[in-house]
Amino acid sequence: PLYWLQYAIAKLFTRDITTAKIYLENAYGCAKKANFAPFQIDNQYARLLLESTTSTGNTNVAFEAFCEAHKIVLDQVMQATHLHYPFRVAMSYYEFAKMHQHALTSDQSGFVRAAAEGIKSRAKLAKVPLDKQHWITSCEKRLDRLLAVLM
Repeated sequence: PLYWLQYAIAKLFTRDITTAKIYLENAYGCAKKANFAPFQIDNQYARLLLESTTSTGNTNVAFEAFCEAHKIVLDQVMQATHLHYPFRVAMSYYEFAKMHQHALTSDQSGFVRAAAEGIKSRAKLAKVPLDKQHWITSCEKRLDRLLAVLM
């Protein structure tokens, strides 16, 4: 699974969402066969979903992708077993909010605000090694910017 995951990450870096999705599907398939815990794949899938929100002009489609990504991130921060990874993904919430802020309904905007506040509250409880703490701090700052954008 990690073989395909590495290729997916490279494609996400170049914003090739279509190919990254195929590679993530391959990674999930290998993980299932090997009884491999897919949390790393899940993080990159959430990242893919969030990346896709900035490449569509359809706010409703983007909001659905945001909700699915947030569910993955929230599950991981609630488990508190995967350190800083979900917080790195949550940093992308800001780009979604910035791009779609004017087209979100008040309910959608409220959901995004609540999502950001929920992740921020979990960030304060995150226990990560000192060398990874900067990811938590960066996430909190990005979520603060998101909250300012949606006020």
